[in-house]
Amino acid sequence: AILEQKAGRNRHAGFRMVQGAPISFSSELLFPDRPTSIVLFSGLGNNSHFAEQVTSRYGPPSKLFAFPDHHQYRPEDLRKIVGALPSDPENKRNLARAVILTSEKDHARLRGEAWMTEFKDAPFYYVPAHLEPVWGSDLLDTHLRRITNQ
Repeated sequence: AILEQKAGRNRHAGFRMVQGAPISFSSELLFPDRPTSIVLFSGLGNNSHFAEQVTSRYGPPSKLFAFPDHHQYRPEDLRKIVGALPSDPENKRNLARAVILTSEKDHARLRGEAWMTEFKDAPFYYVPAHLEPVWGSDLLDTHLRRITNQ
């Protein structure tokens, strides 16, 4: 929240985090309408909140990997995550709708890793997020205009 002193009282602007539609790491895959299996992983300050948000949208994950905030991923971590995908060669249709899902923050940490090429064929997706004002957007606009002198 942004605070401003106004006539002896604090005013603030409130925001909420809004999740967008999952995006493929490779940008070649489209997120399935109804995933048959979700392997979820994150290294956030509040992994359980992220898991709750994903669960409310897509149902419970089949496997959850919660790492500490700012976790430095290694290839071994990703091998375990990929290994949690269902393996049913007889039912390729369900396998095609199995996904690995993470946060935008974790995607940003992983995208620059040269060793990620090992996992180029795995169905990795991330959930983009942005802040949306809930109240006080006029206060935010005024504050930003004052900062930028416009």
